[in-house]
Amino acid sequence: NFDYKLWRRLIISALPLGITMFLTVIVSKADSFLLSVLNLPSSFHMSNADALGNYGLAYKVFENILVFPTFFVNALFPVMVIHRREGVEKLKGTLVKSLGAMVIISVIIGIIGYYFSPLAIFILSGQGQSSAAVLALRLLILGLPFFFCSAVLLFFLITEGLERQLPWIYGVAAVFNITLNVAFIPRYGFIASALLTGMTEFLIFVLLLLISI
Repeated sequence: NFDYKLWRRLIISALPLGITMFLTVIVSKADSFLLSVLNLPSSFHMSNADALGNYGLAYKVFENILVFPTFFVNALFPVMVIHRREGVEKLKGTLVKSLGAMVIISVIIGIIGYYFSPLAIFILSGQGQSSAAVLALRLLILGLPFFFCSAVLLFFLITEGLERQLPWIYGVAAVFNITLNVAFIPRYGFIASALLTGMTEFLIFVLLLLISI
């Protein structure tokens, strides 16, 4: 039988995370869309299709790197739930250790990724190295520590039952990302998009951290 009260409770409970995931998609895809429609600087001698192709190629490699923190927090979340039941202090200790691990791992992966960016682009494209795609990937990699740490803080807030705070954080990030991309893509093209990806995640990291402490 259809249980209206149960459905209502489940939908309301899931709504903050649903909105957050929706806004996450907007943040991650807005720059690519804007690169395809905004005028690009003439000094780049690059069409919208070329800019989008190079940036998209770099972002595909970058997305594969971000699989690591995703798997890490999926394994960490049950541990956080258990430690929360044992006490807030133990949970915060786990948070600090996890953030430390993420910083170290992201820096190591970042250094390796920065060095091997030309090889990654070459393997993925199969058409020789693209200096534009390599540059975009290296700029994206600079923001890795913020992506790794934000993933941990996100699940920490969920563990603490503070997921209702998440939509406004990612809403602010979406506005920030779209506004600055619109302002700077016509001047700096995909370079602006790559740098703003890291800056947006830094903003998310700071807001998550402020709520967590």
